[in-house]
Amino acid sequence: MSEIANIEIEIYGLEIEVEVTYNYTPYLPAYTGGLPEDCYPAEGGEMEVISVIRPANKAKLEDKIDLTDLLNIPKVYESVQELIMDNIMSNRDY
Repeated sequence: MSEIANIEIEIYGLEIEVEVTYNYTPYLPAYTGGLPEDCYPAEGGEMEVISVIRPANKAKLEDKIDLTDLLNIPKVYESVQELIMDNIMSNRDY
């Protein structure tokens, strides 16, 4: 299921507010401490960034700006993933 996060990224020294669409599967640790039939492997923990959009109202333009191609820059992709994970962790209910 796709989710949306509004985050602020830095590109070439400029801080830009963007809307990121992503898929995230929470990590479920393995259970190996019981009978074999009750055990299961770890799963999840994957994230896929689908798109990065500069909303029209933030860009003071009529149309939004698609910045998804910036994800081809490894440093930008890693930064976006890290910011999304921070966002997910700060919104978790314990």
